[in-house]
Amino acid sequence: MILVRGKSVSIVLALLCLVCVPGLVTPFNEEVEMADQKKVEEGSFIVESPDSKSTSVVKLAPSGIRALKKKHKKTTKKTKNTKKTKKNKKKKKDNKEKAPAPSGSTDFDPANEFFATFGPQSNPCGNEVIEEEGELHSADKGYDHYCLYHCGDAVCSDRGGSCHRGDERIWYRCSGGQIINKRSRQCLHYDDNWSWDEVKVRDCDNGNDQKFDKYVTRTRKVKDAPTDASARTEFKLKARSGSDHCITSRDCYPAGSGCWVGADYCNDGLRYYFFMKSVGTSRFDYPHTGYYPYFFDEAHDALIAMWIMYDLSRIRFDLRLDGNTDYLNGADNDLEEVFFQSGTAPSTGSVTLQQILNVLDVANLPSEMSIHNWLNIWDETKLEKTSLHFFNDKLPTFETDKMGSPLSYGIFVEEDEKRITVSLKGSNGEDTPRGNYFKDWSKKNAECDFVQWKYPDGGCIGLDNRCPYVHKGWANVVGANYEFIKGKLMELSEPFPTYKVYIIGHSMGGATAQLLGFRLASEYNRGMIPANTLPMPINIITAASPQVANSDFQDIHVILERAGLLRNLRLRNRADWAPISVGGCENPGSTIGCSIYCSSDPLNRARAVGVELDLDLYDESFNWVYYYPVATDYQRKLESTNSIDRLLLDAPFPTQDYPYDFLDVDCGGSCDATYWHNCDSYMLSLIILLRGTIMRLNDEYEKYLAR
Repeated sequence: MILVRGKSVSIVLALLCLVCVPGLVTPFNEEVEMADQKKVEEGSFIVESPDSKSTSVVKLAPSGIRALKKKHKKTTKKTKNTKKTKKNKKKKKDNKEKAPAPSGSTDFDPANEFFATFGPQSNPCGNEVIEEEGELHSADKGYDHYCLYHCGDAVCSDRGGSCHRGDERIWYRCSGGQIINKRSRQCLHYDDNWSWDEVKVRDCDNGNDQKFDKYVTRTRKVKDAPTDASARTEFKLKARSGSDHCITSRDCYPAGSGCWVGADYCNDGLRYYFFMKSVGTSRFDYPHTGYYPYFFDEAHDALIAMWIMYDLSRIRFDLRLDGNTDYLNGADNDLEEVFFQSGTAPSTGSVTLQQILNVLDVANLPSEMSIHNWLNIWDETKLEKTSLHFFNDKLPTFETDKMGSPLSYGIFVEEDEKRITVSLKGSNGEDTPRGNYFKDWSKKNAECDFVQWKYPDGGCIGLDNRCPYVHKGWANVVGANYEFIKGKLMELSEPFPTYKVYIIGHSMGGATAQLLGFRLASEYNRGMIPANTLPMPINIITAASPQVANSDFQDIHVILERAGLLRNLRLRNRADWAPISVGGCENPGSTIGCSIYCSSDPLNRARAVGVELDLDLYDESFNWVYYYPVATDYQRKLESTNSIDRLLLDAPFPTQDYPYDFLDVDCGGSCDATYWHNCDSYMLSLIILLRGTIMRLNDEYEKYLAR
């Protein structure tokens, strides 16, 4: 850098400038031509080369200043245009820097002229009205895909559509036409560049190049859906400036996981349509259902209802089929009178869980029965307001449906949470009196060939022309009981029209719950269940559930989810073998040790559905899983070998306080897949990993459906 100071030197330099102009100093001839010059004091200038690699501070005499100005006027037209453009941008920037920040402003740049001029921070649209707020999605790449977000000075689009990056993916659409990003408080800006039109994000200036009109509005929803839960209003965004162009989500190039958003003539393709999706709302928020509880509370209550079905079924079996009832200590007569007198329903029409607990308190239940401990998790008020309205564990009597085996289930009505819940029992062990009666293995789990799911008349269960392939044993038992369960749900929904419907189950109970819930939702979707006779959506919650069907089932399941008719949560302990199986043992070499095996064909065709929460208690972590790869023997081997080896640790988990102090926390130093399959380990994982969290399943579901 050349620094020249001193009065005498200044005079010499001035004379030199008169001689050297038009060059000032020969090496800087071109640099002076294009230099950005800024006056720093009277008669002094900074001369900076365009590449910013060299800078001179020079003090000039007045004659030198006049000569330099004269030379500067002789620049070419191209240079003038370049300077003019720079000057305008600089002026615009300087004006923004001088604009005062709105009072109380902390979240956005005070240089943002629009907000400084037109309104306080509390209203991002200034004096305009916020017409819409939410995620801005493109309609091009499938339902709920392509979420636009602010990245740098550009508008990017997440190709995966997950759209959970933070406030940069939230936009305000103002009545004046501006579209403003929530995080940066900057506006979409349209640049008409002839060959390539760009959409950028810049400080708001209230110009027409930052205003867009909704153009050609239309409403779409999932095809033939009977409700408007999936309906969305789509529109084009037409720029007020430029050449009548619209924002488009297709004119883009990869940029990491997203792409740049451009503009083009307003044609009719899907890439020109967008829709706003409100944050914090869900397609499952029907007016009649009211609020959904936090995720932990939903899963927690479902696990209790799943587990008590095992012991209720055992007591019922012992009472009705001359089993051993000595453990009841004479309470068997009371139990008969309370709710086991009728073949299919409580003798009084319903019985509260508190009544059942009162009778069981006098019994001497064996150690393997823990129904009283599970019921004591709920307080007395909740037990009083939860009633058992129906109980079944008998072989269906329908002449055309004498297939399968008895399905044990109860139908509960919960006043506090406004739920009607069908809880289906899981498997009993083989070669036991109850195991032989229920035939859970020989007629359910081990009948694991995949067959097309059809009605007796040959029509498809699912969609009109698409029959999914499902697990034969579970499909048979669901088919044998389906019409009766559907009738009871519709009957109970009449006095409780605002109650949500839940179908829940553990292990095999979870497998049958998935098929039952799917069929209810699909028949409602096709109009086979009259509108408003069964509250939607059908909510499925399972723990340790095997996979039940193929990719056709998975595809239809997603359609029903997108239509807002089906909501399915799968809980899975990381080392549990069942969720990666189709019921029976995988092969004769399995370490699980059962004697009935499934062929490899249905194993490789099986697909999981819904939203899965993986629980890993040893790693003290949980993970939401939305998509599943093809289930192969190789993957299953990794699950059942590597993961279980990692869990062979000789350390019990912390003992829990009341009312969870009965949970088994010590699996003897060899926590095998059997331990991780039972309800104790699922409840233990849930309360250690998620108690106190405020997550909502609907929020996770919207992320899942946006993929």
